Amino acid sequence: MSSRWIWTRKLTAVIFLAHGGAKILGFPSHADTVVAMLGLPLFMAGLIGLVEVLGGLALACDRSAFYAAVLLALVSSLATLSHVALLSANPAFPLTMLIICVSLAHNLGTTFSRDDRSRGRYG
Repeated sequence: MSSRWIWTRKLTAVIFLAHGGAKILGFPSHADTVVAMLGLPLFMAGLIGLVEVLGGLALACDRSAFYAAVLLALVSSLATLSHVALLSANPAFPLTMLIICVSLAHNLGTTFSRDDRSRGRYG
């Protein structure tokens, strides 16, 4: 993996740690509004923040980075949908994070599959 992708992965992890941490600490966010609109308890916004923090930590680790990128792509896709459908807000940030996470997952997936083939695990 090139250093460009390593820096992208690390910076993306920091972004998810910051946004998830803000949700956990109770700073106002779009997640609070979406949770309230759906009639769910408010701790669900903190749960979304916890998933983002854990995903950011996992993205920073080499062994779990692929799975974290897939998880965070799912979270970002749901955030994009909620920005468009429920909030009528600008979806630029969650859509950008979705594109970055999908790109990371693709890059990490092809890197790991190449490594496994070179070790003889897939014949």
